[in-house]
Amino acid sequence: MAVVVVAVLAVLAGTAGWWLSRPFAEAPGTGGRAMPAAPLPSSARGDIDAAVRASGAEALVAVRDGRQVHATGAVRELYNVASVRKSLVGALYGIAAERGLIDLDATLGELGVDEPGTPLTATEKSATVWDLLRARSGVYLPSIGESGGMKERRPARGSHRPGTFFYYNNWDFNALGVIFERRTGLTLGEAFTEWIAEPTGMRDFGPGNVVYQSSDDTELRMYRFYMSAGDLARFAALYADGGRWQGRQVVPREWVERTLARHSPVGHSDVYDGYGLLWWTDSERGLVWADGSGGQLVAVDPARRAAVVSLNDTGRSPLGVWWYGVTGEEADRTAVLTAVDALRGEDSA
Repeated sequence: MAVVVVAVLAVLAGTAGWWLSRPFAEAPGTGGRAMPAAPLPSSARGDIDAAVRASGAEALVAVRDGRQVHATGAVRELYNVASVRKSLVGALYGIAAERGLIDLDATLGELGVDEPGTPLTATEKSATVWDLLRARSGVYLPSIGESGGMKERRPARGSHRPGTFFYYNNWDFNALGVIFERRTGLTLGEAFTEWIAEPTGMRDFGPGNVVYQSSDDTELRMYRFYMSAGDLARFAALYADGGRWQGRQVVPREWVERTLARHSPVGHSDVYDGYGLLWWTDSERGLVWADGSGGQLVAVDPARRAAVVSLNDTGRSPLGVWWYGVTGEEADRTAVLTAVDALRGEDSA
């Protein structure tokens, strides 16, 4: 009997271990093309590599004019890009709107978006897709993925009408995912693969790289994107060149310009002075940023058609997430800014 019990416990332990270490998403090996390269001088590359080590980042890729100028670390590993997901979905909205698949002036009421547990008011239902894209919905309800700071800053329900007040709101961002999939008939992973990953030759992204999290507290599930730094750099290169990839218009130029313009001033950040359409603006440095928890960073320098991506391993499996929570630290933006300075130094040399 004891032998049987031990055997059963061993099987259970092995099954639990497999589940806990199972990746949330696995690179499908799509076989995309390597990005054209134009390496920076060795001295600049050395400075960037040292900054990456100091920052705590796991991977960094810098691009300019659609060419990779530097890469270091595990650039083909998949990382949870956290809130960078919002900028990725923003690009899908630009393409969907141009194709007539989504009316950006449609209201939540017209789109059938509601929360049965805490029904939206008539005023809340008047928020438009535009309001969600600008984080100005006026809907202040709990949402999956809220940080402690987001919860603390969340305004009182009904305190601001839709369109009148900026609040970085996961409810808005999660609603955008739900609306997109309902209106287009595509999952976010399918649309991103077909509309962006394949045209730019991404090597590690596939439809299964978007995973979802649900909760009994809300009807709006949250989506997470798992991407490699190399693939994310291709996305960043699009926004550095007006939505084009090697001469091909992938994201509408007008959408990129509207996205990267400041729509709302920001007073609570030491880095950003405004928010566009799912991107942060940094007028002092002449950059726009996608910024995710853990140190997931994308900095785009539109004036120089350059961009830098830096990613940190915050856990690729349940066990990895737990371990990061115990031992991990958020990577800072030192490496990104060092790479930006190196690219700008090349322009002045």
